[in-house]
Amino acid sequence: MFALKLDKKSAPTTDYSPSPSAFRGSQRMNEVFNKAKTWQLKRVYAEVSITAKPFFESKGFNVVKQQNVNIRGIELTNFVMEKNISP
Repeated sequence: MFALKLDKKSAPTTDYSPSPSAFRGSQRMNEVFNKAKTWQLKRVYAEVSITAKPFFESKGFNVVKQQNVNIRGIELTNFVMEKNISP
């Protein structure tokens, strides 16, 4: 599971936790898209793990860049991804 947090003043941020089902993730993603459209945002951004990347790609996100991040001394690869939500 993941949580996308939208902030009208800055780029949205993302957090992740283990997912009990992809359906709940899809529902949540649709809620984020609807909120972003309400705010008239043109794009939604996310920083996603290598494990979450296929899920985000299946929802129409594209990779902006690959990056390495250090979390508690462990080097991980993640991806900055974006989805255009303009009509």
